[in-house]
Amino acid sequence: MAPGSAASIFETMSDERSAGIMYGMLPKKIGEIFAKMTPIKASAVALIIKRGPPFKTNKKHFILK
Repeated sequence: MAPGSAASIFETMSDERSAGIMYGMLPKKIGEIFAKMTPIKASAVALIIKRGPPFKTNKKHFILK
């Protein structure tokens, strides 16, 4: 799939799902896709990939006490 097409699909997915799929890709391919994504989405997904599996957000950090 072309990087532009893949980027538009990843833009519609959650950050965690995008990271889970991209984790198995070659770094060069991920970079090509990130180049076509919005910077905010690409940076959010990159941070999740960097953290590594499991790609789930810990909801406890978002609970206000």
